[in-house]
Amino acid sequence: MKVNSLCDEFRIERKNPMITIEPDAIQKQFKNYTSIYFGVSWKKDIKQWRSQLTVNKKKYYGGHFDKEEDAAMSINLLCDKFEVERKNPTVNTELFEAYEVPNSTSQYIGVYWHKKHKKWRALLMYNGKRYFIGLFDNEKDAAMKLNSLCDKFGIQRKNPMIDIQFDAIRQKKRIF
Repeated sequence: MKVNSLCDEFRIERKNPMITIEPDAIQKQFKNYTSIYFGVSWKKDIKQWRSQLTVNKKKYYGGHFDKEEDAAMSINLLCDKFEVERKNPTVNTELFEAYEVPNSTSQYIGVYWHKKHKKWRALLMYNGKRYFIGLFDNEKDAAMKLNSLCDKFGIQRKNPMIDIQFDAIRQKKRIF
């Protein structure tokens, strides 16, 4: 529909003549992502909400979020950190704090907290190469998957204190 609409605008033959144009449907699909919250903007390239606060002419980023409200909560937490008045007083930051991991340092080697994705990240360095294993909801699952890759390469496990339980690793990994 959008392509047909552009064809009509440039007065050229429609590329999809079998599809009729419904203007309301186009508007719903390509809505304007303007936030109602202070310091929150839509990042079109990554399709997420970004939080950014300026204090004393210096910019501070709160991260990227799937939900607009989470980005607004992040702004409030930045305000608290820099002891300035909250910019989004209608948003409750207590709900947001439950999303954060209290200790972002893993007890396992090669496992790190990925702040942007809010997941545990497994990474292995072997023969000068970096192997990104994936993002996991559970820290132990990330460590088990890392051990599995060590076994595949025939090297000593990085986390020998945990057994690999293939059935326990149920989630899909996300590879970049």
